[in-house]
Amino acid sequence: MNPDGNTLSKQYAAALTEYLADPESEIALNKAYEIGRDAINVGMGVLDMVTLYHDALCHVIAQQPAAMHQGQIAAAATFFAENLSSFEMQLRGYRENNVLLQEGNEMLRQAKTHAEDAHRELQQTQAQLVHAAKMASLGELVAGIAHELNNPLTFVIANRATVSKLIGELAASPNFPPDLGNNLTKVQDRLDRMRTGFGRITDIVLNLRTFSRLDEGEFKLIRVNQSLDSVLMLLEHRLAGRISIVKQYCADDMLFCMPGIFNQVVMNLLTNAIDAIDGEGAISLSTSRGETAFQIDVADTGAGIPPAVLSRIFEPFFTTKPVGAGTGLGLAIAHSIVQAHKGAITVASEAGRGTTFTVSIPYAAFPLSTPEA
Repeated sequence: MNPDGNTLSKQYAAALTEYLADPESEIALNKAYEIGRDAINVGMGVLDMVTLYHDALCHVIAQQPAAMHQGQIAAAATFFAENLSSFEMQLRGYRENNVLLQEGNEMLRQAKTHAEDAHRELQQTQAQLVHAAKMASLGELVAGIAHELNNPLTFVIANRATVSKLIGELAASPNFPPDLGNNLTKVQDRLDRMRTGFGRITDIVLNLRTFSRLDEGEFKLIRVNQSLDSVLMLLEHRLAGRISIVKQYCADDMLFCMPGIFNQVVMNLLTNAIDAIDGEGAISLSTSRGETAFQIDVADTGAGIPPAVLSRIFEPFFTTKPVGAGTGLGLAIAHSIVQAHKGAITVASEAGRGTTFTVSIPYAAFPLSTPEA
């Protein structure tokens, strides 16, 4: 059982008296350490020990002749120092435990960081696998569509031209009935409109081929403006007359990149901008050349991205869209593609004002060649 404060006070006075009677006694000095340890056990602190020492010293010194006071006070100081050594040992133990605790916390922090990095890498790998499968499927689909459309389209265009030529010859014939002239004019007008429609289909097929280029995994010199316009044409049906496009192509029309996945970045950013606009709005697509990088900005007039989720938008599978409306891979894929170009993608957003994504692709030394048509 640990002694209480009153018992310690009596023990302290007795031990101090014993020590002052024989300052060379190790037994008496050890009692000072034990009293300090007992004081710790009952919850006393250093200030309590000072009070205990002061009271005991006054009591003991008062019983001694004045001539002995100076020497006894010096010996009492040694006794008190031994009392405090218990507290010093405790403090040293606290410090050692604290060091161990800090080391343990650091190990836990590092383990947590490693686990988070591993989880992030796993998510990125999974996203890349999904992206690769998606791109492979899209490549097959685009190739099939282009092939299936191209053959009949070529046949129809050629026959339309033949019909148009024959109608022109028929109208010029002296045997052609004059009363059918209006009907012939209408037919020719319809053929001209058909030519416009066929031309648009041809452009769509060409833009599909320009956009996909999924077999092009190598860096090539491309015409940026053409690539951007091809993506815009593919998304034109989603604008639905409610979203206007402002193009500001200020940079040189050349960029050294991987064409297929470069188009994928632009497609994903534009799709994200369209989804962000509820009702009418505008999207700005601009290019510029900095000192070290080619820059593309995609800005929308949507609702903006909440600050709480802004730091997570590039995480694979993270989405704020309703279930079934998004996979959460668009921006993550765009981010990984830009990283593959050793570039950077940043975002600035303001609630109610819209969002701007900036893609920076550093210049690379490329061979002197003509950009792809």
